[in-house]
Amino acid sequence: MASKLMNKLRGKRPKASPQPQTQAASQSASPVPSSSIPEPQTLPARLWCQAYDELKLSHRKEVEAYEKILSTQLDQKRQSSTGALVQAVGNIIGQTHETRWRQMEELVQAGLERTRKEAAIKQGIDDKLQTVSAIKEIADKAVRAVPEAAIAWVGVCSGLEMLSNAVTAPGTNRQGMTYVISRMAWYWDLATLLLDENMAERSIKLRDELESHIVQLYQKLLLYQIRSICLYYRNQASIVLQDVIKVHDWTSQLKDIKDAEVAVKSDAEQYNTEQIKSRLDKLATVAQSREMKLQAIHASMQEQASSYEKRQQDSKDNECLRDLYVTNPGEDKERIEKTKGGLLKESYKWILSNKDFENWRNDEQSRLLWIKGDPGKGKTMLLCGIIDEIKDAMSKGEPEAPNLMAYFFCQTTDSRINNAISVLRSLIWMLVEQCESLISHVRKEYDNRGKALFEGPNAWVALSRILDKMLQDQCVGKVYIMIDALDECSTDLQDLLRLIVDKSCASSRFKWIVSSRNWPNIEQQLEVAAQKVRLCLELNQESISAAVKVYIHHEVERLAMIKDYDVATRNAVEHDVMLWDTLKTLSTFPPGLDSLYKRMLHQIIGSKNADVCKQMLAVASVVYRPLTLRELSCLVEMPQTVKDDVQLLEKMMKLCGSFLTLQEDIVYFVHQSAKDFVLQTAHHHLFPHGKQHTHGTMLSKSLDIMSRTLRADLYSLRSPGFPIEQVTQPEPDPLATARYSYRSDSIMCNYGAQVLGFVRKHLLHWFESLSLMGKLPEGILSISRLESKLAANSNDELYAFMYDAKRFILSHRAIIEKAPLQLYSSALIFTPQRSIVRRQFETDLPEWILRAPTVSKQWSPLLQALETGSRTSDIKFSPDNKLLAAATYGNIRLWDVETGVSLHILDAFPKDSDSRPRDVTSLAFTSDGKLLSLLEVWLQDSGYWRLEYCMAWDIATGAGTRVDIGQTAHESSKFKDSEYFSLSPDGKCIVACGGPQQGNTIHLWDIEAGAPPKALVGHSAPINNFSVSPDGKFIVSSSDDGIIKLWDSVSGAILHDLKGPLEHNSILSVATSGQLVASMDSEASSYVWDAATGNIIWEKKHSTALAIKS
Repeated sequence: MASKLMNKLRGKRPKASPQPQTQAASQSASPVPSSSIPEPQTLPARLWCQAYDELKLSHRKEVEAYEKILSTQLDQKRQSSTGALVQAVGNIIGQTHETRWRQMEELVQAGLERTRKEAAIKQGIDDKLQTVSAIKEIADKAVRAVPEAAIAWVGVCSGLEMLSNAVTAPGTNRQGMTYVISRMAWYWDLATLLLDENMAERSIKLRDELESHIVQLYQKLLLYQIRSICLYYRNQASIVLQDVIKVHDWTSQLKDIKDAEVAVKSDAEQYNTEQIKSRLDKLATVAQSREMKLQAIHASMQEQASSYEKRQQDSKDNECLRDLYVTNPGEDKERIEKTKGGLLKESYKWILSNKDFENWRNDEQSRLLWIKGDPGKGKTMLLCGIIDEIKDAMSKGEPEAPNLMAYFFCQTTDSRINNAISVLRSLIWMLVEQCESLISHVRKEYDNRGKALFEGPNAWVALSRILDKMLQDQCVGKVYIMIDALDECSTDLQDLLRLIVDKSCASSRFKWIVSSRNWPNIEQQLEVAAQKVRLCLELNQESISAAVKVYIHHEVERLAMIKDYDVATRNAVEHDVMLWDTLKTLSTFPPGLDSLYKRMLHQIIGSKNADVCKQMLAVASVVYRPLTLRELSCLVEMPQTVKDDVQLLEKMMKLCGSFLTLQEDIVYFVHQSAKDFVLQTAHHHLFPHGKQHTHGTMLSKSLDIMSRTLRADLYSLRSPGFPIEQVTQPEPDPLATARYSYRSDSIMCNYGAQVLGFVRKHLLHWFESLSLMGKLPEGILSISRLESKLAANSNDELYAFMYDAKRFILSHRAIIEKAPLQLYSSALIFTPQRSIVRRQFETDLPEWILRAPTVSKQWSPLLQALETGSRTSDIKFSPDNKLLAAATYGNIRLWDVETGVSLHILDAFPKDSDSRPRDVTSLAFTSDGKLLSLLEVWLQDSGYWRLEYCMAWDIATGAGTRVDIGQTAHESSKFKDSEYFSLSPDGKCIVACGGPQQGNTIHLWDIEAGAPPKALVGHSAPINNFSVSPDGKFIVSSSDDGIIKLWDSVSGAILHDLKGPLEHNSILSVATSGQLVASMDSEASSYVWDAATGNIIWEKKHSTALAIKS
């Protein structure tokens, strides 16, 4: 029977299906006479081809999908450009035996080469890979000897790839592929051994039956391989496979293969020799060994993949932590303790037995401890002591100890750590350092937004949300959080206080300690915390005095040994002030803190270096962050010999040691009270010409430093395309003294000539340095604000330069941030010809640019291009024009308008929904600082889009809440079944119309009132367009009846029917003033009406279509 069927197949072939225009397809596009079709020359090849041909007839769709996968693999150009099988190129597998086996041979060799490369990079499984090598060798020899045999080995090569990779596939399928691949040598030799035509004693009938059973076995083997390969490539080729991927019973299919093997063996028993049987048994034994090793390969690959994935995740986690990092509070604690003379347990141990502290520590309902006191009472050192005690309890595993602890020290003199954002970033960083799994809460948002997550106006929103999720994590037990010196948090203190109150009330698992001065605004905010404990240091005067005496005794004893103080001097110290660095001159201390500072100041004024010291104090008090010693020296007038000698610099700084201290080359005030004294009480000594004059001097010196330091390619990168992530800071850093960037735009206006002279020569150098330091947005902000200050005098030369510089940097910011040296090439040549910046620096273009491209003469209206990542469906500015929101596929992006920096990405589509999302269809900012968004979903059952969500986003917190539509389920469903939706510009209502039920009606849902939707009825035909006035008072709509209606949105009354020769209005718009209504129809005719009277006042026919802007 099998022989007859084979003869039929040889004599009559199916017609070739249409093929794509490729070489392979052209070979098989037209019918080929049967006499010209080369047939397989060997028996195994003939049987495998017969099995494949019969399979194509019985399982057409599955074989077609399989051949499309093979076709895509043949398309080398597409595979090399995408690196993955994204879409098939169509079925180009030949219809003749010769074309097909040649293509299959090519695929086998390519598959073997891929497996060789993969094996070369896999370590630790050499013994198992020997099995893969053995199977590859068999396949290679078989295909080289009999190319027609490639059809049997293509699936094996793909199967080896599957087993050599840690793919997620059903275990039974993997086991089946292992079984099939390991026995391929047995299957291949089967036909040759059993059907040797030279052995005459075999009957033709028995031979035909055996041949038929072998072909059936081959069919089952091929089908199993084909289905497995389709499953393996289901994600890469979903377009071509979606109709054929099914849930197969792999166990039953493997059983069918084994049953077919039994049938072949049963036939073979009737006439085969013992030699042949022995040969087959040996092949089966080898196959069994290979099967076990192939199973081990997959397990090893999964283990390696898991290890690799962990390394990748660790790398991404580390990158996230680096971007999150602001400071290490542990190192800050160490620095503070060192600055203040060291921490003595005897000076703080009193608080451990204080009843307020014990109440906070032992009572679950006491969740917030507020330590408050006047300056110099030792609050910071108390917190340092408490931290040490809790750390000790944690290390010993004491029952009352927390699982995690995070803390932060605010310092108003250091811009890194004097703001609420830095507090949250550092607390989160400390918690992750102690519990690595918590990084997942940060990574969930960081992976989409990168470092921008931690910066900008919305950073507080995101960080608050992340901290909240971390504290709610199941792996987190008891958590202690401590924040020192709330009064020194200069930025967003109110936000921080609200967060402390909210979180301290949330759960007894979270306990907080905060310290501050006795400030009313802090008292007022913390007053609302229900579970708080106050610890007032003024009410614990006895304990404070004892602590002071302990510390003073310790320091006096030490100093007495150094300076040989007498007994009278040692006993003269009084007043309970914890100024840890002042005991060096205690023999001259008058009573009281203010008197102490005055005495310090008079000593400085009376010294021979008074001018330098006063300048150092003045500059240190007005800078926005602590300076390095070299930065400070460059902003102060002093001999160059001193500036160049580090030891002399340190000696000069120590002359101000009663006010300033040096830690790790950074200059700090010894205490916030010292800075307050300098700025208030001592201002007439340190700012004799006013603070403005000091700022001006700093600006002048800052410009001078940069003029002497900055140049093109400062870090010697050499390549224009050198990526910023590969830049390493040279040692010594040329920017070491120029990193402090002066910010006061008002002062710069007064020094316009000097600023203009600098930017004319060094603007591009300055931009390069900002990019190298990662501070380009700060530069954009400075230029923008200076340009705004100068705008009143638009004829001013500096204004013109600053305006052009702003256009230049906004236009090229993206590329300059990625590759700083592009400033001198692509940024310049793609800047308009008449740009001031281009004309000023055109001579800096590199010599290798022989011909610049043709560009416009003037700047276009386009200020900057912002990347959305996908198509944008709606864009809105915030009422103050500081934020820009863009709606994309499932996301809402927010940017800072002034700098173009991406601030926030909101996930607009809830994760728990199983509906397929559409674009966010409408956005609106409300007057109370919220952002509203509408999002529709596709209902698969009905085949329609439907309004699913109206979300209200709190810009201040980033929280999104759903807005219910309709007071009843029926009411809501009826409203959502409309076809067109839009938010009013003021965000007060949702306007909807169209749909299968009420196509002639407009519905208004008042979001604030929550009343039932209002219906505007009046059109006699389906509505095809509508628009809401900017103030929300009017709605204009058009319908298929050719009439435009103007509605009062409050009363729902029709104000006017606007008549005109109108058809199919494509655009409707209400002017910002609300006085005019404009329309344009499909014939490019535009009309304008007076909204008050309804009379048409202007009409025009255009040759091309226009857009109307309100």
